[in-house]
Amino acid sequence: MPVSPKVVLVTMFEPLGRPGEMSLFKERLDLSPVELAGTGLRDVHLGHDGQVLALSTGVGTANTAISLMALGLCPEIDTSESFFLIAGIAGADPTAATLGTPVWADWCVDGDIAFEIDAREIPAGWSTGILPLGAREPFGASNFAQADMGRPYQVFEFNHALVQAAFDLTAGLALDTSPAHAAYLEKFPENSAARQAPGVLRGDCLSAARYFHGERATAWARQWVSHWTGGQGRFVTCGMEDSGTLHALAVLDELGQASRNRALLLRTASNFTQPPPGEPASEHFSDENTFPAFDLALENGTRTACTVIDAILADWPEWNSRF
Repeated sequence: MPVSPKVVLVTMFEPLGRPGEMSLFKERLDLSPVELAGTGLRDVHLGHDGQVLALSTGVGTANTAISLMALGLCPEIDTSESFFLIAGIAGADPTAATLGTPVWADWCVDGDIAFEIDAREIPAGWSTGILPLGAREPFGASNFAQADMGRPYQVFEFNHALVQAAFDLTAGLALDTSPAHAAYLEKFPENSAARQAPGVLRGDCLSAARYFHGERATAWARQWVSHWTGGQGRFVTCGMEDSGTLHALAVLDELGQASRNRALLLRTASNFTQPPPGEPASEHFSDENTFPAFDLALENGTRTACTVIDAILADWPEWNSRF
């Protein structure tokens, strides 16, 4: 009989030689490794007598899409009634969140499907060389019908009632802070969200396999999320995988192998999407600057996600009937 997990935890980034996005979950959810023959999945774990399944997919939209499809079509696993909780580190807009802040998303927008002009050839008056696919100007209307684009996965809207439930459970959580980052955060303006203590938020995610960084790139991300959500979304975090994960879930939903209405996305800020004022973006790809709050993000993100996972397991009939 197939294992029917109540929760599928999706993580992505597991660097060699140090803890990654799944590491703390292994301990706190008492996860044990399992092999799923014929799937190609390398890092799958089960816990709570099969009620929780966790996997690490690898970095990038392609890895997550392939991994989720492999899991959803595996005959040993039945995910048709599972809640999917995607949990990972994030870049964060410093005007919206500080380091160590977990953020539940209502929208996820793909940032890779686009027209792009080399930055050295951007026409005068344009704010960016990245355009919606089929548009003739930045943030212009696309002249491509969905049929021209094949199966579109540019924007995903989450079940807002489920997001609200997750937020309500976690909004009051006590989160860790990092005094070690105090000097770094002081480089940002006093009224910036970057200077606030971390607390669970709701905000939206831009998913792009390109690791972008810089003040202009962040301004583009804000407009890109707003454009594709009709002004309803607000860019707060970015990750490199989520549109791939959600595309796979949408296909599995069509096949009856998953429910896209039972998906949650939690990204926790390990770094900012732009440097402090006056510092060049190019200096922030060094080891110490790429993820300045990596461990803090892992701790606060794991704590937040586990609060929701524990609630689902403790009151499965209510969650199952409600969503």
